[in-house]
Amino acid sequence: ANTVTLNSKVGGDIEFNPSASNITFDTTLNIKDQDSGTPKTYLTFGSDTVTVGQNLDIGSNTLSMTGDISAASGTFTEDNATVTIKNDTDENANEQADTFIKMIDHKNNELGKIVASHEGTGNDAKGQLKIFTGSTASDATGSSATEAISIGSDQKTTFKGNVDIGVSGTAKDLTVWGNLVVEGTTTTIDSTTVTVDDKNIAVSYTHLRA
Repeated sequence: ANTVTLNSKVGGDIEFNPSASNITFDTTLNIKDQDSGTPKTYLTFGSDTVTVGQNLDIGSNTLSMTGDISAASGTFTEDNATVTIKNDTDENANEQADTFIKMIDHKNNELGKIVASHEGTGNDAKGQLKIFTGSTASDATGSSATEAISIGSDQKTTFKGNVDIGVSGTAKDLTVWGNLVVEGTTTTIDSTTVTVDDKNIAVSYTHLRA
């Protein structure tokens, strides 16, 4: 219940007995260096928040968390820099143990989402990737994005919407190194020149056969 006042620097270790004792500050606590000019603040404790005032280097240690990270723009800088998102759930079914990257607005509407998950019925290394985009036209809150592109473990890509190659005034080429199969009912070709290397062209092929 007594008060200890320190009017000079303390050298060596500070030990609290019992070990369960707490350090309590009535106001915000700032941890600064001893710069004779303008001391730098490294940590600030206050308002239920711990603020890191300088670069944070955890070396090869693991950073574990269960809450949210609030920050402005950031950059990962390193030779062969890698950002790894690991889901440690043991899955045994298709599209389980998903890993999400979400982009949301101020009303928690999903503007974009990237989802990676297992593909298969067992704990194999097959993975599928899906890209979602926001499609809700109303001023909603908490709306989910709609699947736009799916890439399977066989590297087959499926587009769930229309696909444009280039834009008006900026033409781009589409090269198909394989067969082109069109399952639609109408095929429109708006070209001044159509070149076909094969001399044999079958029109209404199934109806011409006797």
